[in-house]
Amino acid sequence: MTASPVDLTADRLACKVCKGSGLSHHEAFSFEGKNYPARDYPCNACQGFGWFTPPSFDDILKRIVATKGKNKGTVRASFTSPTIVRDPSEEQRREQINAKRAYYVWRLARFHGGKDTTMPSVAMLFSRGDPYIQLLDALADGVARKAFGTSMGAAAMWGKALLGSNYTGPDPIDLMLR
Repeated sequence: MTASPVDLTADRLACKVCKGSGLSHHEAFSFEGKNYPARDYPCNACQGFGWFTPPSFDDILKRIVATKGKNKGTVRASFTSPTIVRDPSEEQRREQINAKRAYYVWRLARFHGGKDTTMPSVAMLFSRGDPYIQLLDALADGVARKAFGTSMGAAAMWGKALLGSNYTGPDPIDLMLR
């Protein structure tokens, strides 16, 4: 399955979760004798906006590159997950989207570069619904290649884990690159 290209001329694209409504609908239900009515909540993927603006690569790179200490100028070794704010202002909601995007790129770059080999599940949840995910993936791959010399580091390690250290067939990385 090939993903459709992102429209780079649009100033914003609809959220893939709420389809542009900005709402997440929860059906009515009963639990332990208590009835809960149907409710609409702000979509947590797009923070209730219903759409996403194109990512700022400069902003993302500023967030994921260390600015002090011995690692200055390199991809950060650690990164705090975006903080959830109760009853956020519009500015805080926009910041939340930008912080999630930066975390996604940072986490996938370290995964693809072979620095972190556990699956980046939380990063995937943070990017849910973002129509610009292909651009974020491409940025993460580029950061991994530049910072760690490869964007296939985790694939090599997972290939060994899944195929076993005694595997004598073709190199899984070579198979993927064909």
